[in-house]
Amino acid sequence: MLRVRHCVECPKCRTRYLPGFSPYRNGSYLMPLSDGLSAEWILYCSCSNPHAWSRWRGEELKSYEVYSQAHRRRYGSPDEIWEISPSQRNTKYGYGVNPRAGSDQSDKGESGK
Repeated sequence: MLRVRHCVECPKCRTRYLPGFSPYRNGSYLMPLSDGLSAEWILYCSCSNPHAWSRWRGEELKSYEVYSQAHRRRYGSPDEIWEISPSQRNTKYGYGVNPRAGSDQSDKGESGK
C-alpha cells in the first residue's frame, strides 16, 4: 500500500525521513527547534561522521508517496519514497506515479485514502 506523507530529505545522501518518528533505526534523528508543535527542525543524518545536518521549516516539507516497507521503517531511499509533483497532488487520490516503479497502480485502492 502506498501512503502520502510529508518528509524531509538529507541533502547529502537523499534519504527521506517521516517527521514525528525520531530517532530513526539508522542512527539519524530530527530535532525540533522549539517545544510543542514545532515549525522548524534540524535533521541529523547518519550518512556521514559527523552526522550531516540540514534545517527544515514546516512550509518546506514536500508531499511524497511512501511504500509500506519504508513507512514501517519511517525512512527510505528515493526508490521507496518519491516526491509528488504539484500537478499530481490535485488528483482524486493525491497519488503520483513513481517513474522507477512504472505505472502499476494496483495497490492504490479506496482503502489507501
